[in-house]
Formats: sequence, structure tokens, C-alpha cells
Amino acid sequence: MIAPGQTITVTLRIRYPQVIKKSALELNQQGERLLNTQRSSMNPVNILPVARKQDHKDLLRARDFFMRALEDDPTYREAAYHLGEVHQLLDDQAASLKALQRAIDIDPNYIEARSQHAALLIETGDTDQAIRELTDALRLEPNNDGLHAMLARAYFDRGSWSNVVEAADKAIALNESNDQAQLWRADALRQLAVIEKDPARRTRLFTDARDGYRTFINLTNFESSTISLIAFHFVGHGIGSRKHADREDSYRSLRTSAFSGLCITENRVGHRLRAREYCERALKYDQTNPITYFLLGNINRDLYNDHESCEYILAASLNYDKMVSLNPNLQESRNARLYLEQISGILPKLKCKGV
Repeated sequence: MIAPGQTITVTLRIRYPQVIKKSALELNQQGERLLNTQRSSMNPVNILPVARKQDHKDLLRARDFFMRALEDDPTYREAAYHLGEVHQLLDDQAASLKALQRAIDIDPNYIEARSQHAALLIETGDTDQAIRELTDALRLEPNNDGLHAMLARAYFDRGSWSNVVEAADKAIALNESNDQAQLWRADALRQLAVIEKDPARRTRLFTDARDGYRTFINLTNFESSTISLIAFHFVGHGIGSRKHADREDSYRSLRTSAFSGLCITENRVGHRLRAREYCERALKYDQTNPITYFLLGNINRDLYNDHESCEYILAASLNYDKMVSLNPNLQESRNARLYLEQISGILPKLKCKGV
């Protein structure tokens, strides 16, 4: 407020659209066409046959186009951002981080670049820097549920379970359908349950974690919702937000994690048959995961202790044997071998068929 008759100097902040050189725009567009050539099997838009697939040469050519666009116009933030993406797909993480940082330097308010930069920092193990990056981004966009969810992931990698829940809760409050936040929250609650001393509170934590896993499974159940599939493909899930075929690998990996989490939590709240079903569903997504076989073996062992059925003890033996064959060097494998010895000692007494 300025009083009548008073003279004072004021500062006006004038925003104006950035004008990018036409030649740089054209180079970036050529690079984008090559970068997005890949047709993912997870994308329902690509049900019809496509003419070609993206290969390594496409990525190299795209990289060159983005580099030329930046040389032509050093203020072109999108070219720097796409250069970071293509370097990541070429597995050059150092170059990717450098390009994404350049995009942020060009425009400190560029949320997509900050988000991608933080994702890559998490992927390279620099979680502290990722947390700082995400904290800065959230000052610019405090209502961005995706940033809160990624912050939960960063805290998860650092083992700060309470911080994971806090960040995930903020994401979910903004968007209940944020599947990433639901998954990281469920995983963190399960970790908190393991160290909880009070039995009643421990059960509540496992129950809450179970409900979170169920929510994640429902949100990513793409067999029943084409719209959800499109959202998954374009919004991205997990590290990197890459719009390429590796999204399917991430999908399968995270579904495996969620079903394994349901297996653990259902077992901890006393629902062993349901837990066994979820472990078996996890194996449908990843048949080479030794820990899932170990979990399934434990559940079948516990079911045998409850019912003394040959079906359960034989299944436990097969599960433990498979786990050891997949990775004999894990601590769980040493436990599995001990359980196999115990099972081999009691099987003759049970007179099970086929033994």
C-alpha cells in the first residue's frame, strides 16, 4: 500500500513466454519422435501392429538431436530434459544427471526435471540429495501428490519408516488413487509392525499394511480397467517415469512386491490360507524370486503344524528346495536347508503318498 502523495520505488515481476529458436524446436521434435518410437506392450493404444521398434541406434540419434538443439539454443529446457531421458535409457546415469541438472539450471521451476532428477538420484543411491531435490520441488508445488509419493520412496530407501508414512499420507490425501504412495505406505507400516513391541498395535499395523497392499493391487488391476492401464503407462510408476517397454517390467516387479506383502501381512494376522494364495499369485509375476518361495514354504510349514496334513508338509519341502536351488547363498537358504532336514526326518513317520 502506498499513501497518497508518497513516492516509493516498487519492483514489478513481469512474466513473459520464452521464445525458442525455430531450428532448435525442429531438432528437438526429431529427437522426440525417435525417443518415443518404442511401442510398449503395456500400452493399449498400441494394440494394432506397428511398423518398427526402437533400437539402440534410435536412442543415439535422438541424443544427437537433443544435443544439437541445446547447442542451437542453450536456454531450451525441454531439450536438456529429453537429453537426460535418453542418457538414462542408454544407461549413462552420470550424463543423465548432468543433463537434468542443466534443465533445472535453465528453469529452477521446471518440476518435471526436478522430479526426474530426484528419481535418478534415488536409482543411483543418493537418497539424501533426492530428498533435498524433492523438498525444493514441493516448495514450488506443495499439492503435487506425485512428488510426495516419490519423497516417500526416497525415505523408504533410507529406512525412515515414519517419514515414509507421513509423505505417503500427504500424497494419498491429495489423490487416493496414487498407487505408489499406497505401496510405499504399506511397506513402511509392515516394517514398523515388525519392530513394534505392543501386540495389539503390532496387529493393527499389519492390518493397515495389508489394506494398503489391497488398495495398490486394486489400483493396478489393469485386466479390469483400460483407463487405469493408460494412466499407468503415461503417468509412469516408480523410478524414472520412462515411457518405454520397461514399464511392463516395473509393473510385474511391483505387483510381485504387493502380493508378497499381502502374503506376509495376512499370515501375520492369522489368515494362512489366504496368505498362501497371495504368495502363489506373487509367483505368477516372478517365478524366480527365492524369497517368495521361502515365504510360501514357511506358510505351508505352519499350515502343517495346524492341520498335520501331508499336502502342506510336502508343499513346504518343495518350496524350500526351490528356494535353495534359486539362491543357495542367502541367509534364508541356510534356514531353508535346516527346515528340509527337519522335514526329511518326519516324513517317514507320516507315511505320505508319493514319498
